[in-house]
Amino acid sequence: MKTARGFTGAALLVVFLAAGPAWSITAGPDDFGYTAADDASGVTYGWIDMSGGTDVVWSPGTCTDDCQSTAIPLGFTFNFYGTDYTDVYVLANGVIVFTSLLAAEYAPFFGAQCPLPKADEVDNMVAFYQRDFNSEDATCAAGCWERYMTGGTAPNRWWGLTFNAVPIFRDAGSTEDPDPITVQVILYESTNEVRIQVADSGLKNGEDTMLGVEGQNGVAGLSFPGCLTAGYTRDNQAIVFTPPAGGTPVIPPARVGWDQPDNTVTHDFVVYNLDATDVTFAITV
Repeated sequence: MKTARGFTGAALLVVFLAAGPAWSITAGPDDFGYTAADDASGVTYGWIDMSGGTDVVWSPGTCTDDCQSTAIPLGFTFNFYGTDYTDVYVLANGVIVFTSLLAAEYAPFFGAQCPLPKADEVDNMVAFYQRDFNSEDATCAAGCWERYMTGGTAPNRWWGLTFNAVPIFRDAGSTEDPDPITVQVILYESTNEVRIQVADSGLKNGEDTMLGVEGQNGVAGLSFPGCLTAGYTRDNQAIVFTPPAGGTPVIPPARVGWDQPDNTVTHDFVVYNLDATDVTFAITV
């Protein structure tokens, strides 16, 4: 790196910086204990070819936009925010959820669900590239698909889903660029980690996108820093969301409230014991 010297008087100060690696990004922990790190922080990018996987089936089959899939078995038990799951549901807008959101055809889409947590209709989820996708766009053709697969052997199995060259939703007759994205999400049996890998971040590089995890009822969650800004994502990017290895998360951890004298103020919370032995925790009022 070159250095710059300062001068007094009417002089121009010019600083030359040599090119270097991208800033590493880490985030968290959230109230449950999830943390996030990207490939500039030591996470390894390793794309998995899922072209031979199973096509996502939308429910009902007539759905063409903002859809939810049928239940998809993981092939193992995955613990997410303290609860075990064996199935997931895919939302067409770059999200997987662990509980079905609706019986109707269309799933909610929130383009500004950032930052997390945010209690709304889409909770208990992984936003692996949340944007207004449309796999039924006329430009999609044969190269566009959403497929999933399970790999590995117990107790080190994984389940993955890839959106391959899926374009953004455009109004009929629009001249807007379809801006296709290729991204995948992977869930790991042994560590309960969530990995997101971006192969092609398109033209907007995440300007209309949010990546993150969120627990039940939106009381805890963590979005990757910088959502909904240009340069948020990039090609060949890997991000891993890691749950806590132990401890006693209390969700939510605190409450500020008031009432009239002699009335009772209540605070509902859930305690998760992630350790192998009994624990004692204090409640401070």
